[in-house]
Amino acid sequence: MNDPVWRVVVNRRVDDVAEALEQAHVVPISGHGTASSWKSTLLLRAPDEDAARKRVEDALAPQAFVDTVERVPAYVSVPIDEALRNAFIRAAGTDSRIGGVIDDEQGHIEAYFVLDSKSPPELRNETRGLYERVLRDARLPPKLPEALYITGLHGFPEFESRARKLQYEAHRLWPDPLSSVRCL
Repeated sequence: MNDPVWRVVVNRRVDDVAEALEQAHVVPISGHGTASSWKSTLLLRAPDEDAARKRVEDALAPQAFVDTVERVPAYVSVPIDEALRNAFIRAAGTDSRIGGVIDDEQGHIEAYFVLDSKSPPELRNETRGLYERVLRDARLPPKLPEALYITGLHGFPEFESRARKLQYEAHRLWPDPLSSVRCL
């Protein structure tokens, strides 16, 4: 749960190896292509790129066809007030981890951060440090952010919903439900 999240794209369908992927704790999230070309996107937690690649290759052996392995960035947002807007906008130009400032539909202002994938506690600590540094650089009183919101995959311990797991299980038990249906 504390390892970074990795996105692995393979040049093949993975429908036929769902059980091997599940045993390797690799979650297929999408697949697309044509009859002659197919790509599937997989997610997993692993300590580094090599470990992520190896786990997918082992699960799909001998036909892994790994195309891409990349760390999934984490997004963290922090509500701020108008007085902090300019400080975060200036900081965004000096540190690529500080994404900038956004206004939501309700008129609330948030600073957002784009961080390397890591555990939620590490994401919180890094965000707090960046937040405090922006305040210090702007000569504002240091204070911790009131709230931090980790969005995307990093906010969830699992990548797959229970409904999707049940759908896979139903397909495994009854692969072609229409095969026993007769039209009159």
